[in-house]
Amino acid sequence: MRNKFILFFVTSLCLFSNANAQSKWYLGLSAATCAAKTATADTLANNFTTRNRWGAAFNLGGYYEMNRVTSLHFGVGIINKGYKINNDTLSLDNSVNSSITALNANFGLSFKQRFGGSMYIMEKIGGIINYNQSPSTVRDTFYNATTKPAFRIIQTETNKWYPMIYLGFVMGGSNERGDRYEFNITYQQSLRTSHELQVQTGEFYSKAFPLNFRGGNLQIGVAYYFNLGNIKKNEEYYY
Repeated sequence: MRNKFILFFVTSLCLFSNANAQSKWYLGLSAATCAAKTATADTLANNFTTRNRWGAAFNLGGYYEMNRVTSLHFGVGIINKGYKINNDTLSLDNSVNSSITALNANFGLSFKQRFGGSMYIMEKIGGIINYNQSPSTVRDTFYNATTKPAFRIIQTETNKWYPMIYLGFVMGGSNERGDRYEFNITYQQSLRTSHELQVQTGEFYSKAFPLNFRGGNLQIGVAYYFNLGNIKKNEEYYY
């Protein structure tokens, strides 16, 4: 009986020590592919369509666990997004594809539901500050072809800085070290217009219609977060 009690005490002490080694802070990297296009409420002229333009996003971010359910999350990153406008009557050189690169910082809340031991699902909501980095010019003109273009787009930046909100859904898990791996889908909605567009076509570009690019996008990505308690434990072991 005494030996069983000693074994139980030692086992509990080890579990308690391991739990204390885990930190409430997590830091890691995420990468995603993203789809963006012009504002859905815009009306296009006949034979023109707006298409998703695919880009990429990379983020350095982290979590702070307030409790078993709620966490604060934060990050800074870079994203390449934009839009694609097609003229469906053209067989060759039928589109203008514009790339816009931006820096952003995000802060928000997440709500976790655990299942299957180390697995969990999570909902995320928060805000973003977006800063357009390139193109650096305020006004640009893009043609569908270098020779004999059929249409062009005059792009004017209206807001270099603008706020966004986002909603996300995450499926993830924790390994034996307490680190997290996640698969996520996130929708970012801009609260302002990033660029105003003027699509011009016809002889001498006499016909035109306006469009807007707000900067919203849909992301599908993966992430890995290190539990900072492991870093502290490794440093103690080294010394």
